[in-house]
Amino acid sequence: MEATNGTVAASEEGNDKKEWTTILAFQSVFLFAVAAVLEILGGWLVWQFVREKKSIWYLLLGFVILMAYGVIPTLQPLEDFGRTYAVYGGVFIVFSYAFARIVDGFKLDVGDYVGCAVSLVGVVIAVAWPREGGGLS
Repeated sequence: MEATNGTVAASEEGNDKKEWTTILAFQSVFLFAVAAVLEILGGWLVWQFVREKKSIWYLLLGFVILMAYGVIPTLQPLEDFGRTYAVYGGVFIVFSYAFARIVDGFKLDVGDYVGCAVSLVGVVIAVAWPREGGGLS
């Protein structure tokens, strides 16, 4: 371990690095999916309370689900907070549209589909880009 500006950085040597495997990739995709569903469902429940004047139970359940969502990204195999959340943002976009379509009957248009595709391309670039430090190697 090496100290930098009062923080501890992981060593680039030894077994600290994770290598992409099929299982690790599926684990990561699964965790991103779970995080997205929890965040969107929790936010939707809060929305129902605030905007649609639903029962206080919507608000309380939304808060509990949002707290659970907050833990899920910490289980990701990606090593960088910023990159993990940036990649998650792209996944979140796609799941938000899917949730809106399935739950609220929202009609997607070409711009929505193109936006989803662009965000997923961004996710792949951010995760798969060859780099010397950070992320998975």
